[in-house]
Amino acid sequence: MEEAPPTGEWNEEDREAFKIPIENRRNFIKKVLGIISAQMFVTTVITAVVMAWEDSNDWFEAHWWIVFIFLVMMIIPELMLICCRNTFARKVPINYILLLIFTLGTSGCVAMICSSYQPLSVLLVAILTTGLTCLLTAFAIYTDTDFTKAIWVVLGFSCLLSVVGLILMFVDVPRGVAILISCLWLIIYGVFLIIDVQALAGGKKYSFSEEDYIVAALQIYLDVIMMFLELLKLLGKAK
Repeated sequence: MEEAPPTGEWNEEDREAFKIPIENRRNFIKKVLGIISAQMFVTTVITAVVMAWEDSNDWFEAHWWIVFIFLVMMIIPELMLICCRNTFARKVPINYILLLIFTLGTSGCVAMICSSYQPLSVLLVAILTTGLTCLLTAFAIYTDTDFTKAIWVVLGFSCLLSVVGLILMFVDVPRGVAILISCLWLIIYGVFLIIDVQALAGGKKYSFSEEDYIVAALQIYLDVIMMFLELLKLLGKAK
């Protein structure tokens, strides 16, 4: 995301630098949504195929190490795209290749997790996630509040909750505490989705530039996936 100069501190050069024609912004949004749709399609197909395989859960338990391959496929491309935007995220076709690897890794993790839940339960959570995503997207677009201003606060809370989660991995956590943590993560990812949608639409303190279509798609896709997984923890029925 790029930060616009504070209100009242615009000069003519700033205005030209941040002035993006409405039609260009619309095309940018359509492009990002198209990429996200493709990512969701890939994830849905892979997850559906895995869940249709009756022995998938047993296979993943026997080959647990494969999760590390999925994580490497997720983390490395994500870091390359976000931390090195000028080098990788804005260079075709390397940006699409990295995003594809990231999407395949994420899809593998999602499919592996979903294989331990009942198919109907996963489907219902997916429908609920879709509805929640639509509601949050509409709220982000129509609200007058600029949530992008709070991005560093939300990042701070997410880092704090991550540390708490790492600590709790080594202790016996009561069911109520686990539910509370999942609810907090669900709220955080929901706020991240609002922030990213507003940054995509533009006109806020932080906005995606037209060259950041890959990063914008990656972040919004990840917001939705993480909301789905947290809802699955809360509402899903294990096999």
